[in-house]
Amino acid sequence: MKIHVACIGLMLLINIAGIHAQEKPWSVRMAESVMTRHPQGYGGWDYVTGTVLRGFEELWRHTGDEKYYHYIKKTVDLAVTSSGSISDYRMSDYNLDEINEGRMVLLVYKETQQDRYKTAVQTLRRQLQNHPRISKGGFWHKQRYPDQMWLDGLYMGCPFYAEYCVLFDEPENTNQQHASSGVYYMILQTGSLKTNKKIIYLK
Repeated sequence: MKIHVACIGLMLLINIAGIHAQEKPWSVRMAESVMTRHPQGYGGWDYVTGTVLRGFEELWRHTGDEKYYHYIKKTVDLAVTSSGSISDYRMSDYNLDEINEGRMVLLVYKETQQDRYKTAVQTLRRQLQNHPRISKGGFWHKQRYPDQMWLDGLYMGCPFYAEYCVLFDEPENTNQQHASSGVYYMILQTGSLKTNKKIIYLK
């Protein structure tokens, strides 16, 4: 179910190019459908929500229609409280999936400069600070999967890490993020590690 729903965000991105080619492209139709079915916001704190909202972000930037940004913010506000805590989030799980929606919180913080969103992304940053890693520096996908790097972890954690470090001027940690991404690249290039589809085992 989550894979099916996540496709909404990806298809929104894919269909951006057709915005000016027809009166109402599929990206717009899909976004309108989502907003009609989930008028109060897409969902709770989840990597699927983050993926769908990423599609909304691109649609907002390409059309200039503020309703897409407002929908992103409305959804983020379902999870980020007035104090900046994140509902249904547990740092102790050390789960990279929990980082994905953080990109949308960064977006809302940049637009509003409100402390609640800064507090929320700082919480996610602390997770990455203490997140378990393999010896070469790459993040475990989840604490309950020791020494496992999953390929979708490259999407779940690294983009947020990079954006955060640039926004809050952490150049030394930007280098760490590049190193973590480089581990994935090395794995794909060498093909010398034990792999099982999206799971990569490396100690």
